[in-house]
Amino acid sequence: MKASRKVVLDTNVFYSIIFRPSDNMNFLLFKILKEHELFVPDVIFNEILNIANRKNDNGVCKVREFFRLIPHKRLEKINDVAPEMFWIRDPNDYLVLYASIVANADVFVTGDKDFLEVEIEKPEILTPREFLFKY
Repeated sequence: MKASRKVVLDTNVFYSIIFRPSDNMNFLLFKILKEHELFVPDVIFNEILNIANRKNDNGVCKVREFFRLIPHKRLEKINDVAPEMFWIRDPNDYLVLYASIVANADVFVTGDKDFLEVEIEKPEILTPREFLFKY
């Protein structure tokens, strides 16, 4: 068995898993929960709650229930944020990736092309498909 990795999923990946389930997204979650460690920074948890509240009736309840049922480690809010560790087009995304760095995540899984253009050594930034192919 391959070594376990610390994995952070971006908000858009969680949204797809929770509200637009598909075989690929279900398999991604299964692989992560079975073979790796799932870390959820507060900034991502709060983003998914806000999006669920805006887009779905009873969405917040569904998100809370989802996170109650899956094993994961929550990462508390980061108080001191180091600026300019990397550049990303959307300033709101900076905190998301920064939280993954602080958590010492090995992999950050996202469908957002802005993240895929960031050049950092760790965490490795992959799409869901790339993650499944590689791990």
